[in-house]
Parts: sequence; structure tokens; C-alpha cells
Amino acid sequence: GRLYADGVLILQNGKIVAEKYWNGLDAGQARLLLGATRPVLSLMGVLAIDEGKLQAPRSVASHIPVLSQEAELRKLSIRRLLEGDKKIAWTTAELEDWQQASGWKPGKTGGLRDWLKQPGRWQKEWGLNTSPLTATTPDDDLLAWTLSEAYRAPLAQVFCEGVLTSLRPEYPAFWLTDPVGTELSSGLALSLRDFARFGQLLIDARSSGKRSRIPPWFIETLTNPASRGPTAQLGLEGLEEGSESRYGFIRLGGAPNRVIILGPYGNSLYLDFDRQMVIALYASFPKPESRFKLATLNAIWQRLQAAHPPRE
Repeated sequence: GRLYADGVLILQNGKIVAEKYWNGLDAGQARLLLGATRPVLSLMGVLAIDEGKLQAPRSVASHIPVLSQEAELRKLSIRRLLEGDKKIAWTTAELEDWQQASGWKPGKTGGLRDWLKQPGRWQKEWGLNTSPLTATTPDDDLLAWTLSEAYRAPLAQVFCEGVLTSLRPEYPAFWLTDPVGTELSSGLALSLRDFARFGQLLIDARSSGKRSRIPPWFIETLTNPASRGPTAQLGLEGLEEGSESRYGFIRLGGAPNRVIILGPYGNSLYLDFDRQMVIALYASFPKPESRFKLATLNAIWQRLQAAHPPRE
């Protein structure tokens, strides 16, 4: 199938240099980021560590009192959960139940956290992250819960106060909840302009250094090769060789200092830190994941970047 662009916006040096919409999308319309929410959660986790709200080496169980007796979560550190290199291999039946608990699929539910805290829920092995590239899993909802516990506030409030205000948003943002009002780890909805501003926030953090709330080590981690072997490159076929994922972001192989955020169906954010360029794309593609979709996106980024060379 073809990839249909619904909206594209290019920022260069923080200014809009191109913007166009199709298929009924407009500048102020928020779109659910779904799996592309995960990098936002990662940034929120990094800010929480920097503020002393979370301790990276400590266990997830120590941050969520109701899960304090879960043996596997006592072994799982905040750092490991944030990095997302490893995940639980959930069964199809478990994922079906989790989607019902979240409200994504019809069915009886006591809410997402009721499902997450079921006795023995986390008595599983953590292994290589083989889930589809943009798929959200219960592990991501565990991270969302950890953040909410750390701040003792709803996740949407933590996002608005910690991230959204820094973007100087132009349009309202929304955060989808389960049937009992708990924010979902894939529930953030932003306008294309404010999605692009999220990318600009990261680029500005690198150029402004100490004036940014985002710690420099995090930007360096995103932009530098980690040499973590082929496991970090699982599911990235179609992108440039050497591309690898970490913290829910993907560092592109090839030319240095380029990072992307991927959601399903072609929704994506491309960041070139050296050229101070952001390309935000909302799109429609028949399947959430495919090698063809990634190759198509890669070609689109290259073409748009070539059409907007750096200004002197």
C-alpha cells in the first residue's frame, strides 16, 4: 500500500519553512500519537530522575507501593524500564486482556491498573524487545504508572507542567484514559505544530546546554552510537544501516546526529540536530508496521531535507 500524508510541517532554526495539510487534517487538530507517546514518557522519566523524583538504580517496585511485593519488579531498575531495550514477551491472550482493561477493545474492565497489579502479573522473564516497533505494551503502562506515582499527580498534569509548558503550545493537547480515568501510555494527542515543537525542544536542549531543563547526557545518548549490537536494530529494516533504538527513540545510521520518533501508520518526527531541522509528519498507511513504510519514510525525509538546504 501507499503512504498518504495527512500533514507535513518543517521547522528550520525553530521557524516554520513549510506546512501543508490534506485529507481533512488541519493545523489545530490533535492526533493520537499512540506508540509515538513512548519517547515522551522517556523524556518525562529522565526529567523525573534529574529532579530527584525517581532514582535510576532503584527498583520499580520501590516506587509503586502497591507493587512492592512483586519479586520481578524488585529486580527491575527504573533505568532498565526507561531504556526499553528489554520487554516481557506477553502472550496474545494477555495482550487481549490488557487491551480490554485499557478500553481499546470492548469487554468488562476494572481499569488498567487493576489489571497491572493482579497477583503474579509480573512473574515473567524480561528478554529482548521483539515487539513490533511502534507497538505499546503493558511495560509502557508500568512506566506511565511509575511517573504518576513519582509526582503523586495524574500523568496528564505531569506532562502539562513538565513538558507542554516548555513547548509554548499553540493548540490544546489531550491524554486518552482508560474507562476509570487512568491515562494510557499511548494516549497523548498533539497537533502537528506542537508535535514539531516537541522535536524543537530536544534540538534546543543540545544547542542551549545548561539553560535547558533536559540534561545534556540524555541528548548525547540519543545522538551517539551506543554500539549495543544487532539487538538494538531489530525491526529497523528499511531505515539506514546502523540505526538503533533506545528510550523509544531511534538514532538513524549514516549521517550523524539524526534522531526519529516513530508512531504507527507513518506518523513520525525527524530531527537533524546539526542542521537544526525538524520534519513532523502525520500520515496514513494501511499497516502499522512494514519495511516498505520505513523505507518510504526514509526517502521522504531525504527528499524534504534536500528541498530545504541550510540557510547561510
